Amino acid sequence: MPFFINRIVMKIIRYAFLAVAMLVAGSAWAQTAAQINLLKKQAMKGNIQSCAKLAAYYRANWMLDDAETYYTKQIILLNKKKQSNEAMAVARLREQVRKLRDNLPNTSKVQFIDSVVVDKEAFLSEIKMDKENGTIDSYQHFFNVADSTGAMIFLNGFGTKLTYSYRNEAGHLQLFTCDKAGDGWTESHICRGLQEDCDINYPFVNSEGTKMYYSSNSREGIGGYDIYMTRENGDGTGFVEPANLGYPFNSEFNEYLYVEDDVNQLGWLVSDRYQPEGKVCIYIFIPEGLRTSYDYNDPDERKQCQKVAMLHSLKDTWTDKDAVDEALERLAFVRNQSEAAKNVVPKKEFTFVVDDDHVYYYLSDFKSPSAYTSVNNWLARKKHFEDMSAKLEQQRLVYASSSVAERQRMANSLYQLEEQVFELEDLVKQVEKNLRKEELSALGLLR
Repeated sequence: MPFFINRIVMKIIRYAFLAVAMLVAGSAWAQTAAQINLLKKQAMKGNIQSCAKLAAYYRANWMLDDAETYYTKQIILLNKKKQSNEAMAVARLREQVRKLRDNLPNTSKVQFIDSVVVDKEAFLSEIKMDKENGTIDSYQHFFNVADSTGAMIFLNGFGTKLTYSYRNEAGHLQLFTCDKAGDGWTESHICRGLQEDCDINYPFVNSEGTKMYYSSNSREGIGGYDIYMTRENGDGTGFVEPANLGYPFNSEFNEYLYVEDDVNQLGWLVSDRYQPEGKVCIYIFIPEGLRTSYDYNDPDERKQCQKVAMLHSLKDTWTDKDAVDEALERLAFVRNQSEAAKNVVPKKEFTFVVDDDHVYYYLSDFKSPSAYTSVNNWLARKKHFEDMSAKLEQQRLVYASSSVAERQRMANSLYQLEEQVFELEDLVKQVEKNLRKEELSALGLLR
């Protein structure tokens, strides 16, 4: 294809983008019968622009067979004009429409109960998932390292298994896993069996550890990023072939995160469909134990299937109003709990003085990369020192109230205990000194 793009191709691309823009804005142009009929008449006369407008209109309104028809008309007209490059551009748009249509039979019966639009950069704070289901965090925050890839991690509810995204040698974000081992983690292993020529991010593993969900921009997807589900293959060597969740979980836009809260029986889906740049919509749904799809051969279900796939109205997904009402009550309870938690002042874990301007009370206060290991070492030694000091004080009280003979018998062991406590005190001070030095260095205040 030549470097330049002529005016006709520019118009074709513009109408294609306009179709997506119509979805985002929720508006529609050429929507009256008179306007559509006029465009059809012009298209019948061989007007390429009218074909492009009709194709974009039908695509935006998910009349996909009609959209394909007018894309095909464009291709025929362009080929007649010997404009093969332009025809190829329209053919790609037609393939996108065919992909959208071919995935309709895979539309799940699922009830969406609520949605909220938030800033894309802050949507994790809006996922009110019970901690028993696990924790979702950024790679940068969890490991306290610099990262510009947007990689994410998932830590299971027991805090024993970590799944995270990281760039491989080919430059793609891929998933890796490791297990808790003492104060650290075992060697990481790549999750084999997943797509390799794309980015994979936002892992989530259900509470039973039997299913893993993630977002990927794999080429076989419906849109940009789609949600996939997979399971371990049973022999510990990797995962089975991932399955695309299909509509309405996925769309021709980007779906970033899928979460199931087994404790509260709620699901969370994060997508930028129909949203402006920088915003995402969080859809809340009722998780289904056994996934079922619409009967695409039934005319009534086929029509309903198309409505659900578009997900323009949450009510289009409702099949059991009582279940929806109960789920809304659970959602309100979860949100109220979250709001109440914001007003609770967390109990101080400890007090550690770095300098006159920095006094820490929580492990998360530390900036040093090695703080997790160093702080836990300090706390363990400090606890041992305090326990032995309490034991020494008790022995001193017994010694003071004992007879002369008993004091003579106790003297040596009491002396040894005192020496041990003094050594522990010196050790705690040294550990504190080293920890303080590490933190001052991390703060850039080490002199």
